[in-house]
Amino acid sequence: MSSMCVRVYSVSWFILAIASNAALGQEAADWKKFESKEYKFSVEFPQADVQSQDTENAKHFFAALPGTDTDFRVGVSDVAEPPTNREETVALMHRIRDGVAESFEAKVSGSKEIDFKGLVGLQFTLNVSIEGQDLEMACRYFIVRDQLYQIMVVRYPTLDLAKETQRFFDSLEIVQ
Repeated sequence: MSSMCVRVYSVSWFILAIASNAALGQEAADWKKFESKEYKFSVEFPQADVQSQDTENAKHFFAALPGTDTDFRVGVSDVAEPPTNREETVALMHRIRDGVAESFEAKVSGSKEIDFKGLVGLQFTLNVSIEGQDLEMACRYFIVRDQLYQIMVVRYPTLDLAKETQRFFDSLEIVQ
């Protein structure tokens, strides 16, 4: 995957993450399982009305945590040249993460490889300032077959949503 391609869909993903937060008016405890048969995953969102949006390079599914200005997101995009082993997979996820960070002059923190339900992943946080607003993006990336799955919670750093973020991340199921 070229760095230009990574940057283009990374930019699109980030813009979507900060631009489409809606007040959906349901209790935070109202978590519902969402399933995409087309993209072969399921995840629990903090409310039932999951929205979707297509971009040039990806399909995005998202929901807001009511009353918090926080978005929970899953993006699925094609990987032009799928990696063939763990080392290539991890290297590609690092390049994608670095492309996003560079595009927005974001600081990467807490980056680590994870093993999650039989998948190798990359977990990290991006700290970014957009028009004077500091945002924190907790992210997990997975590459399965020829698909990149980007799981992300976008929030203000003053909000402690560790429990909700962990629940969202842990609810992900990808059919292999």
